[in-house]
Amino acid sequence: ACILYTSGTTGIPKGVKITRKSILNLTTIYEDKYGLKNTDVYGLFATIGFDAALLAMVTVLYSGACLAVVPDDIRLDINAVNDYFITHNVTHTLITSQVGRLFMQSVEDTSLEVLLVGGEKLGEFESPKNYLLVDAFGPTEACVFVSSIKNSDKIDYSSIGPLGYNTKAYILDDEFRRVSVGAVGELYLSGIPLADGYINRDEETAKVFLENPFDDEKDYKVMYRTGDMVRILPDGSLGIVGRRDSQIKIRGNRLELSEIEAVIREIEYIEDLTVQTISEGTNNVIVAYVVVSEEFDGDELKENISDYVGERKPDYMVPSFVVRLDEIPLNVN
Repeated sequence: ACILYTSGTTGIPKGVKITRKSILNLTTIYEDKYGLKNTDVYGLFATIGFDAALLAMVTVLYSGACLAVVPDDIRLDINAVNDYFITHNVTHTLITSQVGRLFMQSVEDTSLEVLLVGGEKLGEFESPKNYLLVDAFGPTEACVFVSSIKNSDKIDYSSIGPLGYNTKAYILDDEFRRVSVGAVGELYLSGIPLADGYINRDEETAKVFLENPFDDEKDYKVMYRTGDMVRILPDGSLGIVGRRDSQIKIRGNRLELSEIEAVIREIEYIEDLTVQTISEGTNNVIVAYVVVSEEFDGDELKENISDYVGERKPDYMVPSFVVRLDEIPLNVN
């Protein structure tokens, strides 16, 4: 049906071959679960290179709804975006999780009825009262999203919901063995949502689109290795833990950088941040790049952040360096 490009972990674009049947599966799920009708307006907030744009376009074609494309020049102005939604009577949209959090914190009155967020962990967040907040999860290789859940239905903030139609999931260890319920393992997906591999990238396709040893039915013969670490929650939904490729070792200890980010975000004067690692000799060291709302002298900012993290996490999770930025650099998506 189309090719969606994703950079993956290497930064070299890979063309994902999206099939017609996976698009039909996606649109059916969305209309059935979230009620997109021919009287609705879907706001396309995502840039055209992001797979969320495909969701917007095909669900509108399927349901007969209207598509309103948010102009580029207002995309980073939350209040202007909401004004656009109200003017065009936008009722549905999908926004990346962190921008979605900002939208919900900044906006009170809106025309939205359904707000999907995805692309990264939403975390613990109170649902808005006047519209539905949905947390959606899925890789481009499985046609935008394979699971979703109303935020108010979560039994744990890590829940990304049950699987959608015609999809099976396997949570496996490093030896491709199923882990016990509640244990953490890597998520593998199978079924109609899967792409037909990467275009002209046979080697990369072979690494992640694998023969499925658990099922030989026609639509489940292949399983996709997502790189996401998950567990099964008591209600049967998937709980997202993190990325296999974002787990790093500091002084022999394995950790997720997102854990450190979550702690630093609790600090009142932190407006935005990203936590990264750099190599120092043979070791990895943690660097926190932060945008702050207050002025600090000398090493005061680093000392404050280090003390705050050190009181809540082991010492190997305390950033070695803190770099103040005016803003976090962003790419087009």
